[in-house]
Amino acid sequence: MEVEFITQNWYLFLGLIVIVFLIAIDPMRKRASGLQPVSAIEVPQLVGHQSGIVIDVSEPDEFKQGHIPNAINVPVDKIDNH
Repeated sequence: MEVEFITQNWYLFLGLIVIVFLIAIDPMRKRASGLQPVSAIEVPQLVGHQSGIVIDVSEPDEFKQGHIPNAINVPVDKIDNH
């Protein structure tokens, strides 16, 4: 009975497998990148005590409107050049 249902609705199960794969791959990709998220509370500690650098990826007009002190502005479309 179950086998017949699966064979008649194979596309649903294929979609389910793809969705499960996409959900599972994101945490693995984040771990493999070696990057760690930083909370808003940790930013001042990293910048002030551990020589951290803040890179602001907003556009130059947005950066002029307001940014974290001593942040470096590198727009997203120019990240590969830097």
